[in-house]
Amino acid sequence: MKSDEIMTVIHQPFLNASRFSRRQRLLFVPLVVLVFLVIFWHTSDTFRTETEILIEEWTPLYSGPPPTKYFQHDPSCSNLPGANKTVLVLKTGASEVEKRLPIHFQTTFKCTPNFLIFSDMNQTFHGHTIHDALDEMHLHLPHDDDDLKYYNSLQAGGREGKNLTGFETSKAWSLDRYKNIPMLKKTYAMYPEAEWFIFIDADTSILFSSTLKYLSNLNPKTPLYFGSTAIIAEFPFAHGGSGYVISNGAAKRLVEVSEEDSDKHYRDAKDICCGDGNIAHALDDVGVQVARVWPNFNGATVQTADFDKQLWCWGSLTWHHMAVEDIERMWWYERDMMSMNITPTYKDIFQHFSTHINKTLQNWDNDSHDETLNKDTANISNSTYLTQPGCAQACYEKQKCMQYRFKEGECVLQWSIRLGKEDKKEGYISGWMLDRIEELRNDMEEECSEGVRWRIPESKLKGVFRKGGKDKDGGKWVT
Repeated sequence: MKSDEIMTVIHQPFLNASRFSRRQRLLFVPLVVLVFLVIFWHTSDTFRTETEILIEEWTPLYSGPPPTKYFQHDPSCSNLPGANKTVLVLKTGASEVEKRLPIHFQTTFKCTPNFLIFSDMNQTFHGHTIHDALDEMHLHLPHDDDDLKYYNSLQAGGREGKNLTGFETSKAWSLDRYKNIPMLKKTYAMYPEAEWFIFIDADTSILFSSTLKYLSNLNPKTPLYFGSTAIIAEFPFAHGGSGYVISNGAAKRLVEVSEEDSDKHYRDAKDICCGDGNIAHALDDVGVQVARVWPNFNGATVQTADFDKQLWCWGSLTWHHMAVEDIERMWWYERDMMSMNITPTYKDIFQHFSTHINKTLQNWDNDSHDETLNKDTANISNSTYLTQPGCAQACYEKQKCMQYRFKEGECVLQWSIRLGKEDKKEGYISGWMLDRIEELRNDMEEECSEGVRWRIPESKLKGVFRKGGKDKDGGKWVT
């Protein structure tokens, strides 16, 4: 039926309304309205654009797995300079796929034209391939090895269609330490011409456009391996949850090792807690040492980061232990900053995410931890500090104190600013020294005007930067 015919049918009764009694007209009008609504409902999609319908399909974000049949890259960020020469590699496990992957299809992957997902099982997740990082494990470990046995049981569970969420989590963690090296080798085999390989965990949030800007200054042919470093048994490595980067030059060295060396890497993993530590040892064996690029790469959440003078002017690239909703908020925040051509620093992130900060907040844990005052502490001389007003006074009396957290019988002071989170269970009262926070903002204004601070990955190597690299964006490069 054509739209003009529809309108004729609808309007005709009104033209002859005088034929009906008043009571009949009162009954007839609602019926006509109902008919109109039904017709409109059935035909409305023909007047809506494909984009409008698609947007409706994508909301709300947390209703379950993403409708990945509609998944598509967002050209406003996936076509950024350098994106097509970079591969983002996400590591997960079969037991957490359903919980952790959907948000990355709705955010992170939309901006990364080249991305791979690795797990301990080959799966198809809503039309997308999850690669098994350990499918060659049996070639390097004896058949009676406990880790190999668990891996085989996991594969059997997947074939039988079992729900693997939370599937023997402690053993899954044991498998995790074997993944990182084969992940790099398999990724390099698929993308041998890529300049950069970025590795993150499923609870990592990455500001991809800022990361591309950072990498655009560096030379991918130089063997570089960097991130936020941690140390185990006096050996430094790039912490996986904070994200780390391996250049093409470094990856090429590792993938060319002999089969005998590959056996050694699997054996070494038995004595190393984590896969990120294992790959650091393997890279060190081929002459590639880790470089510390903290705080650009960072292992904290927005709620637990120390916002202070040390971090204020630094560019932010990654965050770790991020809840699903935090990954989404950070992604949208970065999109807003991109639209204004701003590369976010810790200062910018603090200003955006700190709107809840007030003189005091009930049922809020701001994660203060630097100095604890309670009845057992030797340095407490005034019991009034064990009241909320007294705790605030104790913070005020220490010039370096930026905030406090009070619970009956305990006052905890903090020298940096932390945003914290709601906690109704413990009954905390959190407070901030607002005047000192404003003073920090003002004091750092001139220093931050020098440009975004970036950490040089490795000052001892030659050829770290591309030709003219570190001068093009006006940032401040620091060793």
